Amino acid sequence: MKSLALKVGQSAVIALSCVVVAYFVFDYASRDSEETAEPSPPPPPLTVEFTTLQPRNLRQKVEVVGTIFPMRDVIVTASAAGQVSSMPVHLGDAVADRQTIVELSDPRLQLSLAASRAGAEIARVQLRISQARLEYPEKIVEHIRRISLKGYANAANVDQSETALEIARAEVELAKSRLQQSLTEVQRGDFAIANTRAEAPFAGLVAERIADLGDLVAVGDPLVRVIDISTVIATVHVVERDYAQVEIGQSAEIRVDALAGEIFPGHVLRISPVIDVKTRTAVVLRIDNPQRRLKPGMHSRVSIVVNNRPNAQVTPVASLVESDGQPAVFVLTGEPTIAKKRVVEVGLSDDEYVEILSGLSSDDRIITLGSQVLVDGQPVETASGDTIGKVLARN
Repeated sequence: MKSLALKVGQSAVIALSCVVVAYFVFDYASRDSEETAEPSPPPPPLTVEFTTLQPRNLRQKVEVVGTIFPMRDVIVTASAAGQVSSMPVHLGDAVADRQTIVELSDPRLQLSLAASRAGAEIARVQLRISQARLEYPEKIVEHIRRISLKGYANAANVDQSETALEIARAEVELAKSRLQQSLTEVQRGDFAIANTRAEAPFAGLVAERIADLGDLVAVGDPLVRVIDISTVIATVHVVERDYAQVEIGQSAEIRVDALAGEIFPGHVLRISPVIDVKTRTAVVLRIDNPQRRLKPGMHSRVSIVVNNRPNAQVTPVASLVESDGQPAVFVLTGEPTIAKKRVVEVGLSDDEYVEILSGLSSDDRIITLGSQVLVDGQPVETASGDTIGKVLARN
């Protein structure tokens, strides 16, 4: 047993020695190959395009989505009870301001008005009678007073005649009040008849016929919906980070999918003072719509211009890279030409261009195409002249 253990131990020592020798042989061979290997050739110059700083009117925008609504939207209701006897307008019809759009009929109103007019005529006749009866007591009083001065009438006669005169005068006043009351009833009847005619509250379009011919309606029942879309509004919701940038009066561009390629100008009309937890801040924009091409309910994409910088010195956004967390660009320098990274300070930006506030001069050639794959100091060659600058100059 001891001889077997001794043999196993000797075998393990021999195996370990072989591993150590093989390691040193491999390490020596690796070093020798590294010393004799030739250095790899430098990469060929990368072909790039460049531009210089160009002046451009730069606008910073807040992009939001919303829905189109009519500027004015009213449901005309019944001011009297009755049956719909006439409705000369239909869905989509244009209506004028104060145009009659619904007529109701109620025979009881006509009968009531006729009775009121007859009562007024009776009251008018009664007033004339009372006024005629007043003349006789006035003459009697005058006569009694005259003869009482000569002793032919006593105080009792005078008091009796004056009392009869006051009664006659009171009857005249009563007749006047009754006539006024009757005339008021006539006016009330005329008003009730007028209320059987519903008018358009403004010039616009019929958006919905809620009632129909023959329907019996009560006071307050809806009849017709009228909208005005010569001017429309777009309600959008702005996230909290953009809320402080939006102000009343700022210009905006509105696009809708149904009218692809068309841009409708507008401006911020109202801003909600409350930030809703679910929908964020509501902003209302006013949009002139004289051709009535924008329709209520359309989904809109809105660009609110929150900052405007005329003649800003810009470069394409694609030319920007990052250097230790700071914005930078590559510029062409030296001979042969290499790409040199330079940290810059940026300002406003849009989808295509970014404003350069500092770090570059007007003569610097800024690499655009190829900037994202460059390393600092890499040899480059230019494909052509300042193509971006030519495009901006044309615009």
